[in-house]
Amino acid sequence: MLLLLLLLLLLLLLLLLLLLLLLLRLLYYYYYYYYYYYYLLLLLLLLLLLLLLILLLLLILLLLPTTTTTTTTTTTTTTTTTTTTTTVHRKSRDFKNLSVSTENTLSQMKQCQTYQEDRMKSLKVSYKEHERLIVDGLLIDMREKIKYLLAAFEKSTIKEKKEELNLKQAPLKVLVADSKNKNVKLLNQQYRVVSHLDVRDKPLDMCLITPTEVAVAVHDEVQFITVSQSQLAKGRKLKLQHYCTGIAHNQGDLYICSDTALYKITLSGKLVCRLYEDSSADFTGKNHGGFILITCVICTEIF
Repeated sequence: MLLLLLLLLLLLLLLLLLLLLLLLRLLYYYYYYYYYYYYLLLLLLLLLLLLLLILLLLLILLLLPTTTTTTTTTTTTTTTTTTTTTTVHRKSRDFKNLSVSTENTLSQMKQCQTYQEDRMKSLKVSYKEHERLIVDGLLIDMREKIKYLLAAFEKSTIKEKKEELNLKQAPLKVLVADSKNKNVKLLNQQYRVVSHLDVRDKPLDMCLITPTEVAVAVHDEVQFITVSQSQLAKGRKLKLQHYCTGIAHNQGDLYICSDTALYKITLSGKLVCRLYEDSSADFTGKNHGGFILITCVICTEIF
């Protein structure tokens, strides 16, 4: 808007100058020919000069605020630039401090994590050592009890009453676990197969529960089989959470071997406790001549 006004003033000045030149020309002409017009033209010339001066003053007044405003704007811009530069430097310094603080925090977190990992490894080693000592202590205690029982048995005497005994022996029957054919066979006194019963997998071991019932170790379950009138019949079964490679029965409880542990289980399938375990290899069970030795009730709960 200000520029437009300045342009208009300049145009007016140019027009006035042109009029002034024209009047001068007329004055020069009328001075020699028409004296009575001469004064009138002179008056007009004076008015034009006055108007020209007024326009020049207006132009100067309009240009002065513009210069002042430009100077002020330049000063403000310089101040703003200085403030912005200071702010940028401050933010850069704060960012560097934050980066250093973050790196220190991360370093402390890594140190804490390393300490926790070392602590966990130490606790695992201590726990394994403690568990090994407990198992070794149980084995030593079992050996001592077995030695004591054998010594007491050798020292004891048996008193026999002199009475006439009439023993009636039942007909001999033999049960055979056929691992290759995945079945159990019943043999008579002549060792001929009189009955057989297929099972789900290879039967690895079996034990006597009652005179007419046996428990067969089959993969990860215990299959009960009854013998009635020279025939075999399937009974209930117990599903286990581990392999069953060996089985024995004593005083209403089953003792079941897996590849790495020995468990005590009730006839209803409830786990009583884990008597022994060694998971350092795939097969760590100890061989005692093919028998599970049971001397007494060693535990009554899971450990």
